[in-house]
This record gives sequence, structure tokens and C-alpha cells, in this order.
Amino acid sequence: MKGVLCVLAFLVASSSAKLALATPHCTGECQRGDPFALMPKVAALKLAERAKCGDHCVVKTQSIRARIQCVNGFAGVFPCENIDLMSFTSLQDLGSRPTANGNDVWGWTDPLTGREYAIALQEDGSSFVDMTNAEAPLVLGFLPSNLNRNVPWRDAKVFQNFAFIVADAAGHGMQLFDLTQLRNLHLNYTGPRTFFPTGQYNEFGNCHNIAIDEETGFLFCAGSSTCNGGPHMVDIRNP
Repeated sequence: MKGVLCVLAFLVASSSAKLALATPHCTGECQRGDPFALMPKVAALKLAERAKCGDHCVVKTQSIRARIQCVNGFAGVFPCENIDLMSFTSLQDLGSRPTANGNDVWGWTDPLTGREYAIALQEDGSSFVDMTNAEAPLVLGFLPSNLNRNVPWRDAKVFQNFAFIVADAAGHGMQLFDLTQLRNLHLNYTGPRTFFPTGQYNEFGNCHNIAIDEETGFLFCAGSSTCNGGPHMVDIRNP
């Protein structure tokens, strides 16, 4: 079965700063998945392999707020080669539940201040960390998942100071987060806070990965249950 190329509009209502679609664009054939898709089978195999690994694949070290030199192939408990460990932040200190694992990371540099931020993705949400001082990172807050359960795959990309966050689970959709909210939170820092999405896109539920063409302003969702398995394209030129 051939994939269908979906091109959709992606708009934000400027008066409320909330993402909104004037009318649904992904309807009919666009909402059909690929019954022969291999991704669910591959994902099941990956999860089975991770289950075999068990606790051997889990880092149980507490957060480290000090530089550790790479000596004899190790920086603390972490294998290394000519790279020192600047710091380590545990998943729980990032805001996750004890049962959640991490799965990806992205980043953003504030064009006004030059401060650097990590977007750490976990099974139950996304954390935003000020990494400007790599030896003393500040966990600014946690954006919970749209689903009240752990999701093994979550992905984020950044365009025009907005983070676009997806998860490979039915019903999640895509969260939009205005990263300028992080600006100056390092001043008078009192600890992490809970964040909320700036907007929400729901014309796909699950999405395994996203890519953004920054020259054209189009976002490509790969691995959704839409477009007969083809790429689900979203116009984000005006986020």
C-alpha cells in the first residue's frame, strides 16, 4: 500500500497564544494508517530486548554536581574516553516518576541571552534544564505527558523558540511549548515548577519521530497512524 503525503495547516491564535486549527485538515484518507506497517513489530522487539536487560540498563546513581575527571576509562561509574563528566542529573530530579525511564534529549539556545537549555525527554513527560553552567545545571521544570502512563518513545524538535513534542502513543498528539518562558528563571531560582503546553495539535495521535525543515518551516511526523504510513507534514511557519 502506498503512503499518502499529508500537508496540513498549523496555526496559533495570537489573541490567546493557544494553538488552534480553523478547521480539521487531516480527514478521510489522511486519517488511515498502514495495516502492513512494520514499526509496531520493531517496537515490540525493542521493548522485549530492553526487558531482558532489566536493571543492568538502569543508571541508579544519584545526581552529581561536580566535575569528575576521566581516569582509566571511567568518570565515576560512567565509561569514558578523553571526556570528563561535568555533572549528572537523575531522572527523578528531572521530575519523572520512579517507574519512568529517559529516552531522548534536544536543546535550545536563547538568542537574546545566549543561555543554553536541555530538553530532556522521559517516558512520562519533558524536563527543561538550564545547562549554561554544565557543572551546576538547574532543572527549571517539568511538562507532563498528555497521557497518564509511561510511553517508551518521546521526541522533540525546536523551531523559532518553540519546542514541538510528540510521543509514540495513541491519543497524545503534539505539544507546543514556548521556550521563552524559561528566560530568566535562573534568577531567584527556588526549584523546579510544573509547566503546561502553550498549545496542542491533535490531527495525529501517535508520532514516533519528527524533523523540521527550518528553511521552509515545515514539520514532518514519521511513524504516525495517519497518511497510510506516509509522512504527516505540518506548516509551522507561524508558531
